[in-house]
Amino acid sequence: MTKNSMISSTSSLLETKNSMASKVKNRPVIGGIQHKECTKCYEVKPLGDFFNCKKSLFGKTSKCKSCIKGLSEPKRDQKRDYDRQRRLENQDAIRRYDRYRYRRDKEKRTALAKRWARKNPEKRRAICRKYEHKNKGKYVFYSRSKQMRRCQATPKWLTPEQLDQIEMLYILADSFTRITGIKHHVDHIHPIKGNGVRGLHVPWNLQILSQSENCSKSNKFDGTFENLTWRQEL
Repeated sequence: MTKNSMISSTSSLLETKNSMASKVKNRPVIGGIQHKECTKCYEVKPLGDFFNCKKSLFGKTSKCKSCIKGLSEPKRDQKRDYDRQRRLENQDAIRRYDRYRYRRDKEKRTALAKRWARKNPEKRRAICRKYEHKNKGKYVFYSRSKQMRRCQATPKWLTPEQLDQIEMLYILADSFTRITGIKHHVDHIHPIKGNGVRGLHVPWNLQILSQSENCSKSNKFDGTFENLTWRQEL
């Protein structure tokens, strides 16, 4: 193709595009809204009934939203059935992969969850309340188990003065909650149920923390008496 023929073909394409654009611009408007005909159902509908599409001359898809949804729903149902059947046939392999992915991304997932919880405290409380309402049996079992561990971790050789000190710590935590408006807990420095450690429910193993600090600490233990490494993650 010669240079002159390329220039003439390009100019003819530009003229065609301009003429089509002028037709669109001068197209009659019905009720203040420009309409378009769907190439599937052949109905004339407002442009709001079409999805956006930059490649199209009108800036809208050739098919209306109803027709596109009607075409995509069978495919979506077919894919959902295929995924369900695939999970049933490969349950063991999928479970192994899920466990592997959980261990691989555990720190990243935990950091993201903590960041989201700090930014959305109300949503987190609502989710926890909803889960607690649906799983009351689990919560009752957890609270009873925690009480039993605390009873078993309380030595019989504690003096009445030491028991009073424990009670005073719980009273102080409640006072801090009412004064500051921030929930405070009595935490065990060495966790009662930790990884490789079993702390005691004694005055020198107790401290007062805010609810967020206590949740961040969880049952972590760094092997030292102070056990302060968890604060670096806050």
